[in-house]
Amino acid sequence: KEGFCLIKTAPISAGQFLASKYITSLFPLLLLAETLIVASNYLLQATPFMMLLSSITMLFMTLGINSLGLGLGAIYPKFRVENPAQIATSFGGVLYMVISSAYITLVVALEARPVYNIFYAKFHNLPLGLLSWIEIGIFLASALAINLVMVYIPFKMGLNKLELLEY
Repeated sequence: KEGFCLIKTAPISAGQFLASKYITSLFPLLLLAETLIVASNYLLQATPFMMLLSSITMLFMTLGINSLGLGLGAIYPKFRVENPAQIATSFGGVLYMVISSAYITLVVALEARPVYNIFYAKFHNLPLGLLSWIEIGIFLASALAINLVMVYIPFKMGLNKLELLEY
């Protein structure tokens, strides 16, 4: 908590502080995530569609999971711990793991149907009709909306908590 006193007295706003933490943690995570997804798609000889979809999905999910970690860390801070491993088993740490797992499951489930439709049509050499494209668009738009919500809401909640936190 003593270190946080210094941050609160710094000539930057809570929003600037949180944004700088977000950006500095985002780039290494994004580099690792995209490298792994591209390499695994290459090794699995994935189609260009799957390469593009999984890369875009990984981009947005990295943005969302990073925001979730930062937001929940601000909402449920653990200033005094003897061992850093205690943070992961705290209420905020467990909540982060549960919400992250639900988030990943939901996005994968929403993208499963469009992928199935596209591969089924390609495998059976069938054209995708207008209704199939509409369904694909709805599912992918829903996945995008959930990703954007996961970027904005945890960050905003964490920012609100930081602004109210007394030192």
